[in-house]
Amino acid sequence: MKKFFAMIAILCLMACSQGSNGDIEMYVEEGSVTNSGLTLVMLNHSEEITYGHYLGYCLEKKTLFGWEDADHMSDNVSNGNGMIGINPGGQHTFTYDWSTMIGTLEAGTYRITKTFCPGIKKEDVLEYSDDTFTVSAEFVIK
Repeated sequence: MKKFFAMIAILCLMACSQGSNGDIEMYVEEGSVTNSGLTLVMLNHSEEITYGHYLGYCLEKKTLFGWEDADHMSDNVSNGNGMIGINPGGQHTFTYDWSTMIGTLEAGTYRITKTFCPGIKKEDVLEYSDDTFTVSAEFVIK
């Protein structure tokens, strides 16, 4: 039984480090990381579903005790911006600058997490589901 749970934990860690849920892949653009921000790329691999997200994110730092909150710009509080859709086969690239909110980050391993939800087309209007999931991408500040 312990081996089963250990295997599940390893699979979960592998999935999280890849920054993907199957349809949505998210990664930090190579060479974009500074102690005050980064560029995040989000890809929609679905052929049929538009996925939505807000500009908000959760930023965590890896410590001896696990992941601890470093900065949190809630996905529900998006500075007045509505849901942003990523069309099937599409991608979005955003540059985040947290220097005005929290200053600069010290050296360490971090992850940025975003919440996504599928869009459901009703007549000619795209409505977003309450069925959400999160995707994370790790990065290092030296």
